[in-house]
Amino acid sequence: MSESPSEATTTRPRQRIRLVPREEDGPYQPPSTSSSVSSEPFIAPELPPRRDLSQFRKNPLVAGGALFTGGVLLAGLLAFHRGNQRLSQSMMRLRVIAQGATLAALAASVATPRHAS
Repeated sequence: MSESPSEATTTRPRQRIRLVPREEDGPYQPPSTSSSVSSEPFIAPELPPRRDLSQFRKNPLVAGGALFTGGVLLAGLLAFHRGNQRLSQSMMRLRVIAQGATLAALAASVATPRHAS
């Protein structure tokens, strides 16, 4: 089967991109950025207010629940690492319960209206 010249696909030769400049190119000159520089001063966007430990003081159940959940998770992983399958399984079940209680405390704190003082 021979293809006619009109059916044959034509390909262009590939252009080679040089990643390393040659010596005859001269030293590297970074592109000019003078056209994109503005004479106006840069104004940083306003950041949201920083949250500090007062959030934990307002709702200690969420913070305590998160710490308790993390502690139970760590204890369960250590028990698993040591080969105590029964304790590891019990800790993972307790972690799920603690996580649910923490989420319930978080949902309750969101649903409870706050009075401005």
